Amino acid sequence: MKHMIIGTAGHIDHGKTCLIQALTGIDTDRLAEEKRRGITIDLGFAHMMLDGDTHTDIIDVPGHEKFIRNMLAGVSQLDLVLMVVAADEGVMPQTVEHLDILSLLGVRRGIVVITKCDLADEEILALARQDIAERFAGTFLEHAPVQAVSTRTGQGIEELRGLLNDEARGLQPRSCGSRFRLFIDRAFTMQGFGTVVTGTLTSGKISMDDTVMVYPQEKTVRVRGLQSCGQDIAEGFPGQRVAVNLPGVKKEELSRGEVLATPGSLKMTELLDVKLTGLKNMEYEIANNDRLHLFLGTATLLCRVRLLNTDRLGAGEQCYAQLRLEEPVAVQNGDHFVVRFYSPLKTIGGGVVLNSCPPKRKRFDETVLTRFQLYDTGSLQEQLLLELSDRPAFCKKIRTVEEIQNGFPQIDSSAFLTALHILLEQGKVVAVSDQILVPLEMFAAVRQEICGALTEYHSRFPLRSGLGLPELKRQLFAQEEPRTADALLAFFANKGEITKSAQFASLPDFNPIETALYRKISTAADKIYKESLYSPPDTDAVTALLPCTPEEAGEALRLMAAQNRLIRINDRIFLHGEAYRRMLLLLKNYVEQNGSITLAEFRDLLNTSRKYAAIILEALDEQGVTVKQGDARTLTQPCEKIWE
Repeated sequence: MKHMIIGTAGHIDHGKTCLIQALTGIDTDRLAEEKRRGITIDLGFAHMMLDGDTHTDIIDVPGHEKFIRNMLAGVSQLDLVLMVVAADEGVMPQTVEHLDILSLLGVRRGIVVITKCDLADEEILALARQDIAERFAGTFLEHAPVQAVSTRTGQGIEELRGLLNDEARGLQPRSCGSRFRLFIDRAFTMQGFGTVVTGTLTSGKISMDDTVMVYPQEKTVRVRGLQSCGQDIAEGFPGQRVAVNLPGVKKEELSRGEVLATPGSLKMTELLDVKLTGLKNMEYEIANNDRLHLFLGTATLLCRVRLLNTDRLGAGEQCYAQLRLEEPVAVQNGDHFVVRFYSPLKTIGGGVVLNSCPPKRKRFDETVLTRFQLYDTGSLQEQLLLELSDRPAFCKKIRTVEEIQNGFPQIDSSAFLTALHILLEQGKVVAVSDQILVPLEMFAAVRQEICGALTEYHSRFPLRSGLGLPELKRQLFAQEEPRTADALLAFFANKGEITKSAQFASLPDFNPIETALYRKISTAADKIYKESLYSPPDTDAVTALLPCTPEEAGEALRLMAAQNRLIRINDRIFLHGEAYRRMLLLLKNYVEQNGSITLAEFRDLLNTSRKYAAIILEALDEQGVTVKQGDARTLTQPCEKIWE
């Protein structure tokens, strides 16, 4: 089954609500004030089936200028518009404004409906048709079918239904392949069910028991129930209006303008790169840094506009701009928007989002403008390369393939993956892992950053094995996902460009024991420990005798211990490696002959003091070489195992 969203547009009191009721039998004015005043204030909804198994939802939007915000919420996802013009009044100011908004939001199909034809004679109807032809010339409705109707007498209603059937047959179904997203246009409480939100699925599908996320709150909720046209459904599909029952969340926590989407599929941003178009009939120019009302999806926000290639934007002109929002929003590339002046509140333009997570842009920067041109008119491969290389505003971050794909909801998965494969074949990106592709230029910069950090560290600390991985990640990848940092380091290690252990990273040709400084210090330390045998000075005394700083001495002693040139007895005492091994042999022979050894016997065996003999025996106990039994010690294992 196909799903089509139809919206009404037109001046106040031109008969939009009555037209929907004549087509569907549903009165979309649900508010008491709407009944009392006879005008549509908020969005209304109806539905019907058309030939060709097409389910149609109809959104009735208010026409009064004061309710333009609600009107914008209603038309953001339309497949087709019924532009309503009353025969006795013709095209009016709100008719023109609605047409401008529809054009800016990317609506390209429509039917012009002349209502109240029972109140007009043939001459008046002819004048209305002429007015429509003149005022709609050059717009997407220029060649749209025109149908005159009377909701009071039923004249023309069946003919209009036939035109709708024709449009339904030509409708291309939306792809289900991308991530689920729904702009919330209503939130209310339904007795016995709890909180319900409604909206139109712009992409993906939603099912019972799905976990979805509310943006910009970034709060996860579970789908307990789904309805469309008052009927329970198991799944909702793109282009379909659905009501979603969300348990565990209060109505007051949700509002029009928020978005339901697949968890993690959207990123919050306060910057948007856009292509901005001024309305042909706008009365005021848009100046750089103007404060504007932004209408995007069903949300209304305030922003400042930074015009990047001009100082002022006039009627009918286009430019590239960056919108700096006063609160975060979750959008995608390709989303359409409308802007109105902060004061007076007049619709002045709109456009399309080129990059939903950009860095801050400089004005009149040729490099920036070239990027915008590629986002605007470039091939999919060029746009993907830009997405991979353009650092987003919220962090210095390498984005995953999944995150990049979320920015292209209009592109199906096969086309997206084909474009990435072409970039790989052309050598323009490097596959660090299945999910992490890095543009060649950025890859070279990351490599240089890593090698530079390690080179500088080796220069500062020539006796350390390498830079600790936590510190390296903090320096270079503090704002990356941990898996991204790990994948990059693993990639460079596998390529032999760095050496990485569980704790450290270093340059592949670096070895602290091969440095001249280490040779100098270790030679001096070796002499000290050889001469002192089993009465070695503590590390402070040794450090004072070495030709280096205390920090370098500590590192050198640690390296000598790692090579087994020194054996650590405790935190302050080392034995020379040869002396330690000779001691084990003496100990083994003595115990084999005598069965055990006392502290005094061990002291005499090593020709040292009682203090050192006690320290060494305690270390041997901790190492599992000896075990104390009363005043004596025995070996804990067969003597031949001591050397393993």
